[in-house]
Amino acid sequence: MSKIIWKSFLIFALISTIIPYDFNEKTCQNNDVQQSPIDIFLSTTIYSESNNFRLLTNDFKPIKSSDKWSYFQNENAIGVAPETPEGNFGSMLLVKNWSIYNFILKKIIFRIGNEHNIDGKNNNVIEMQAIFVLNANYYSPGKRKFLDTNNLVISIPFKEATSNEKNCRLFEFMNLDKFADNPTLSVGMKRDIKLWHIIAHQPSIMYKGTLTYPDCEDTLWIVSTDYHYISSSDKNNLINATRYFYKTNGNNVRNLQNILPSTTIYRNFELVSEIAPKENKLHYNNSQFYKVSFVLLSLMLLILN
Repeated sequence: MSKIIWKSFLIFALISTIIPYDFNEKTCQNNDVQQSPIDIFLSTTIYSESNNFRLLTNDFKPIKSSDKWSYFQNENAIGVAPETPEGNFGSMLLVKNWSIYNFILKKIIFRIGNEHNIDGKNNNVIEMQAIFVLNANYYSPGKRKFLDTNNLVISIPFKEATSNEKNCRLFEFMNLDKFADNPTLSVGMKRDIKLWHIIAHQPSIMYKGTLTYPDCEDTLWIVSTDYHYISSSDKNNLINATRYFYKTNGNNVRNLQNILPSTTIYRNFELVSEIAPKENKLHYNNSQFYKVSFVLLSLMLLILN
């Protein structure tokens, strides 16, 4: 009997490495909760001063050269995380409903193809997702309001560049080509990477949905409508490295989910034309947003006090 059990276990283990990952498994289906990702239509989004949101990116740590590329089995994605489970890439302040919340950046993952559509268009080839958790020990110096989720995901889209377009230098420093050559190797970054140049306040959409991988916990999503450019070689490296683990064509996105009537989708710019998808003008070596965020934070604290 014990041999039969062991054989069954080995067969199950073998099959589990071949069967594609099911992003739509039953544990992620709940008709009472807005599931993610969704197709966002800008004409139906809402700008509201009382529900406005802003990112204050004033305390990120760099991705260090010692931080390694990893495959995250639960997320079924490749990306980067600190060396230890207790580590993080620093924190970010989110202003929402005039309250300030502190979120800790735990990892960065990549989706091949985009999970979120804007106005029904699926133009992005890569979606970078920064995964945050709420810092329960942070106490806002001003207004305090309970936030009914412990998760935040910031989604940043990338389009494939042509010869006339300037690539984001992020992947240049991530040593992606070496990782794609042999994903089994322990590959670190080429140099430290400053995240506040990539994750910054910019035209974005916000809604309450879920993580797009089990157990699909409630999550605030901030989806940037401004996009960066990625080179063809970097795109192919991401696809090849993901395909190595994901055993299919490399695509690792969850299907679009229906939007519940109770779901409100917000934008952080008053006019729709200001938030329509466009090239991100934030250059990698520009620290302007970091400085602006610090000034805004100081002013807000003075007002709230």
